[in-house]
Amino acid sequence: MRKLATIQKINKICEIPGADNIVCATVLGWEIIIRKEDFKEGDKCIYVEIDSVLPPWPDFEFMKSRKYRIKTIKLRGHISQGICFPLSILSVPIKQVDSYPEGHDVTDIMNIKKYDPQANAEAKELENRTKIEKSRIHKYFMRHSWFKKLTSYRSMVWPQFIRKTDEERIQSHPEWIDEIRGKEVYITEKLDGCSATYYCIKNKGLSRLWKPYIWGICSRNKNVTEKYQNKHIGTNVYKEIAESCHIKAKLLSAIKFLYPIKQYVYIQGEIIGPKVQGNKYNIINHLFYVFNVNVDGRFLLPYHRWEFIKSINLRDVPFIAFLTLKENEGIPELVNYADRTSKIHKIPMEGVILRTVDEKTSFKVINPKFLLQYEND
Repeated sequence: MRKLATIQKINKICEIPGADNIVCATVLGWEIIIRKEDFKEGDKCIYVEIDSVLPPWPDFEFMKSRKYRIKTIKLRGHISQGICFPLSILSVPIKQVDSYPEGHDVTDIMNIKKYDPQANAEAKELENRTKIEKSRIHKYFMRHSWFKKLTSYRSMVWPQFIRKTDEERIQSHPEWIDEIRGKEVYITEKLDGCSATYYCIKNKGLSRLWKPYIWGICSRNKNVTEKYQNKHIGTNVYKEIAESCHIKAKLLSAIKFLYPIKQYVYIQGEIIGPKVQGNKYNIINHLFYVFNVNVDGRFLLPYHRWEFIKSINLRDVPFIAFLTLKENEGIPELVNYADRTSKIHKIPMEGVILRTVDEKTSFKVINPKFLLQYEND
């Protein structure tokens, strides 16, 4: 679960030329515009990240016109990402707040939610489905195969063997810079689409005699049936991609002849195209770009992944470069690096994904220009 609001320290404060009342503060790896009199270097604060939705409390009345959503903004030529609040805004004793260590999560205390319409809709749908599944009537009828077929029943619970795809932003984990410094990393473009996972797992049930593998599809947060309708896109884009790219047949062929598996294989990627995130790439048909291949719990290393994807005739996410971070380079240099044009269409690139070649460390760097251009759409 992403920590949207945490106790943090103001690491640095810089003056803004020509500004009398505001300064630029650094928290973790983020830069935030604050009022000059509110904080000084070394002070603790509550840092709330972008893409957070504040509750309609009186203290947050100033965010009402923005529907309480925190976005990337630009003031006096400086990018500001997030808001810093004093510790006193929490409705808990001040002594208790003072005892909180840096990084302490206060997201639930402040009733802050993440801005993610698709994820929120899926979570609500899953909650409703869970309530139905717990009912006595449903449990009774689930004993009958005819009922399962009638309702096209399939669990929506996320498969435990699959790792979710949401990468963390480097600004929230500046300590990762030291982990990758001096190591070779490879960089790919982060696409602004909808995440999809396709998997095959060995069938351990009695039906394995005539159905040795179980095939499945996942959206970003749940297991979905092949009849699943994405309400935000208006079509079953997951099934459409599976059929147009023949993913099921390709995975079955690969695990039998190319990569014999012990338990399972899954591929993860991004779907872009009509009605997906506004179709910023101006594409006529839906396309699927792979960024992960996992065989029996092991993510394939870059060259092996590229070989696997090529062997089953699918697209890999656009590759940018190999890079080794120098001693004097850090988050600002990575943010500047992410400021480039997409390899798919002439728009600002959403950002980049950096991964060490051994796949042990990975994170995303979002392009601020992309956020400024598209967050208000």
